[in-house]
Amino acid sequence: MITVTTPNGRVGSIVLERLLERREQVRAVSHSPYKLAPSVHERCEVITGSLDDADTLKRGFEGADAIFWCIPQSSEGNRWDDAHEYHQRFASAAATALQGSPARVVAASAGRHGYDDHGIVAAFAAVEDTLNASGATVRHLRSAFFMENLLEALPTLAAPGAVFFNGPGDVPLPMVCVADVAHKAVDLIVDRSWKGQGHVAVHGPAHVSFDEMASVLTDVLATPIRYIQVPDQVLIDNMTRVGLPEGFASAFARLLTKDALHAYDIEQRTRETTTPTTLRDWAGQTLLPAFKAFTAR
Repeated sequence: MITVTTPNGRVGSIVLERLLERREQVRAVSHSPYKLAPSVHERCEVITGSLDDADTLKRGFEGADAIFWCIPQSSEGNRWDDAHEYHQRFASAAATALQGSPARVVAASAGRHGYDDHGIVAAFAAVEDTLNASGATVRHLRSAFFMENLLEALPTLAAPGAVFFNGPGDVPLPMVCVADVAHKAVDLIVDRSWKGQGHVAVHGPAHVSFDEMASVLTDVLATPIRYIQVPDQVLIDNMTRVGLPEGFASAFARLLTKDALHAYDIEQRTRETTTPTTLRDWAGQTLLPAFKAFTAR
């Protein structure tokens, strides 16, 4: 039995589908099971409950050989202003539920472990410590910058033809698509040979600066795209306007400062951390159709 949390999430949904394609015995734990396709309900067991509830997770983890565990990152319904407290409530519930469990856990985490940004990276570092303290057999999947973050920029890509972040445009950083992260997670889930506790970085195929990103998007979208660096507070204000609590918005802004981007080099790229999907390929397959649909409204 393999348990998948966040089965409606960016990574979790792909993990779930890939495991079902492999005809694995799967159980999904979700606070929104109505969002799952009927075909998913037909092919796997579904447990309804919140992922910050230890009793729900105990039911979900019971009898599992492997677990994909992820903290929900959707802003929908998130009224927590402190990123550390938000992440810890899920980690504490999971650690309690994992006490004595023999399951191998693949846990979604973030790259730059060891860099204290006083925000999201630090929150995930504390999450890793909490899960490790449970004694669980775990691999923390430390992902780079998600290419899918660019989907949030569709309104500004359409007009004025720009992507706005607060980081410098000339610092290369690893960019990865969520499908490659999910595929790495599935590889670990079905590999029954590993033991103990550790981490696996997922860096995408290459480091790309925001300026280089804009050039790629210009080619793929067939429209001029610029990268524009904005002050931290401008980015924070933009995120709070769409409903993110200010504390969370501030934590996300600290992910993209100059020091934070350089901190990706803490974990060196290797053949094992390199995944295949390029920014150009992802943009053509995913961003371009979304861009056309958005601009056709």
